Amino acid sequence: MGQPKKLELTIDKLIEIAIEINKNTIANRNRSKDDKIPTDKLIRGFGINRKNFSVTIQDTDIKYNKSTFLYDIPSEFITNNKSDTIVIDSETNVKTVNKPNNDSETLESLKSEIIVSPQSETIVSLSKTDLDSFDKRIKSIEEMKYEFEEMNNWYREQRKKENIIDIEIPEIKIDKKWLKEDPSTRGFKVYPSVIAKFKEFSKENNQYTMQDLMAMALLEYIDKYKK
Repeated sequence: MGQPKKLELTIDKLIEIAIEINKNTIANRNRSKDDKIPTDKLIRGFGINRKNFSVTIQDTDIKYNKSTFLYDIPSEFITNNKSDTIVIDSETNVKTVNKPNNDSETLESLKSEIIVSPQSETIVSLSKTDLDSFDKRIKSIEEMKYEFEEMNNWYREQRKKENIIDIEIPEIKIDKKWLKEDPSTRGFKVYPSVIAKFKEFSKENNQYTMQDLMAMALLEYIDKYKK
C-alpha cells in the first residue's frame, strides 16, 4: 500500500464523516460481536480509507480523542454542517437537533436545542430553609449522642456498684453502763458444747473479758426476745 495522502474534501464533508464514525462507534457498544461495523468498513462507504481520512483532518480542528474513541468537533463548525446530528463534546453522547431553517439562525439558537447527557457527578442545590433544617437535625443528633453517652456512663457505674459485694462485719458493742457493778458468781449449768464455742469466741475477741461478753450476750438476747 502507498503512503497515506491528503484528500480534497470540504470541511463539511469531513465533519459529516467524523459524525458518522462517532455514531457507529457509539452504536457498536450496544451491538453483538457479529453485528459490529468496523470503522474501516464504514469509512470505505465514503469512498476513502481510514489512513487518508486521518491525514486529511490533521490540518483541521477535528481531533480523535483516545480517551472516548470519538472525534471531537469544534462548535464553530456546527453551523456549516449539513447533517442533522452533531457531536458537541467528547464527554457527551451524539445528540440529534433540528437544522437551522435559514442562515439567520445563529449558533447560540442551535446550541439552545442541544440537551447534554447527565454526567457522573450530580450537583444538588439546597435552599436556605433546607440548610437550616439540615443543621438542626445535625445538632439534634449531636445532643442525642451526648445524652446517650451520659446514660451509658451512668449504667456502667451502676453495674460496677452491683458487682461490689459489701459484706458488713458485725461489730461487738459493749454497753459500759451495765459493767459498773461488781461481778458476782452464779451457779448456772451450761452445756459443754456451748461453753466450748463461747471460749473460742472469747479468744478471738480477747480485748474484752469473758464476763463482759457473757453479760452483753445475755442482755442482747433479752432485748431481742422480750415481750
